[in-house]
Amino acid sequence: MDYLREIGVYDNTRIIIVSDHGNAMYLFDGLVSDDYGFTAEWYNAMLLVKDFDATGYSTDYTFMTNADVPVIALEGIVDDPVNPATGVPINSDMKNGKIYVSYASDYDENLWNPESNPGSSFYYGPDNKWYELTGPDIFDLDNWVQIDSPE
Repeated sequence: MDYLREIGVYDNTRIIIVSDHGNAMYLFDGLVSDDYGFTAEWYNAMLLVKDFDATGYSTDYTFMTNADVPVIALEGIVDDPVNPATGVPINSDMKNGKIYVSYASDYDENLWNPESNPGSSFYYGPDNKWYELTGPDIFDLDNWVQIDSPE
């Protein structure tokens, strides 16, 4: 960031830094369930955004996913953006529906193995459980409801 300031492009640059997921660090007792060892911390990915000409810092707990990054990146730059490969609009509309996550308490290499997950389907091990996020606040464990399977 200091280098971007030194060369004079920091202010007129939108910078986005995102992690692929959070981690179960057990820092927040309210995010850990005794049931199945579920921790919502896994779903608290880091997302840092420095917008054009932004100053100062703020924290925003709006529910976001990694899929919001293209929306944020194009906001105010491209009107009604569309994925050129698929023709699908680039927006966050999918978040307006039900949100489901699968959770496994034990590591299973098949979860991340491209031979098991070729891109058109996803492997779910026998120990996986499904949760539905029923409210906008991922930091409220009551908003995570275990379900049999997504609709």
